[in-house]
Amino acid sequence: MLIILIIIGLIMIFLLFLSKQKTYWLPPKKGLVVLMYHHIGAITKQTEAGFFINEEMFSAQLEQLLDSGYTFLSFSDVENAYKEKKPLPPKSVLITFDDGWKDNFTAAYPILKEKKIKANIFLNVGDISAKKDFLSWEEVSEMFNGGLIEFASHGMNHRRLRSLTNTEIKKELLESKKILENKLGCEVKSFCYPYGAVDKRVRSLVFESGYIIDYGTRKGINSWPWNAKHPIKRAHIMAGESLADFHLQLTRGRYKL
Repeated sequence: MLIILIIIGLIMIFLLFLSKQKTYWLPPKKGLVVLMYHHIGAITKQTEAGFFINEEMFSAQLEQLLDSGYTFLSFSDVENAYKEKKPLPPKSVLITFDDGWKDNFTAAYPILKEKKIKANIFLNVGDISAKKDFLSWEEVSEMFNGGLIEFASHGMNHRRLRSLTNTEIKKELLESKKILENKLGCEVKSFCYPYGAVDKRVRSLVFESGYIIDYGTRKGINSWPWNAKHPIKRAHIMAGESLADFHLQLTRGRYKL
């Protein structure tokens, strides 16, 4: 009995050890890499400090992508490849930002524009031009017309869709889609779940509403062609990560277990 308890204890210690380890020992994965950002620049909201990547690190991460030969994709690139059942370039990356924060324009966009790199933003449509910390429609238009930034829906009010009725969910999905399409003059086909809150009911309503690709918050790299059994996975880029950690995000979809 004592031996069994010792073995169990050793296993628990080993599992605890693994839980704190980085993923360098896992085999690299091939497929579509989707990076999830929120804020770029100096911290302006302490409650979200972990989501702020300073401009120097963001620039260095982009340089690492360039040096590694990645192809930068837009929402429409992924949508078209999926619809037409076409392959993506061997090293493809989709840079995404959630919510539509003001610093996406003031801090991230100048760096992206300087390096001529595509990026994509999921908008909380109801917050645009309504809250000072968020983008204005004029800023959205400027970025979109510049040809590097594309936009998709993150719902109207960033609500946890699983907790809503079907009618409420459809309102979040359809109103945000309609407003975006009117503002941008193009069809919006991609959706990102606020808080990653999704189930089969919610997913079915997303596709019924005219979206063809959905993005979640589950970590990982996506095999291509995408089988649509689950939302697109994303690598969470957070404050305090090194460039070595960023390499693990690109090749394993996460830097820690």
